[in-house]
Amino acid sequence: MTHSEWQQLQALIAKLSPLERHELIDQLLSSSAADSESAAALVAQRSAWNSLLAELDRLPVEGPADGFSASDHDSLLYGRRP
Repeated sequence: MTHSEWQQLQALIAKLSPLERHELIDQLLSSSAADSESAAALVAQRSAWNSLLAELDRLPVEGPADGFSASDHDSLLYGRRP
């Protein structure tokens, strides 16, 4: 796949909703089942994916109300000024 094709694919994926992205990944995992070395490996991958999704769902939707912005965070972490 060329760099241009990757960019087009990334742009398309960026337009998907979170649910559509999950469905896409589920389809990719399903389509790779034929290429998998074993059913156990596929089950482990699906379990890991589901665990990751559950962990992401537990993250807060918004940052804390402590006045420390994302820009402040980046400035502190990377030494950049907004």
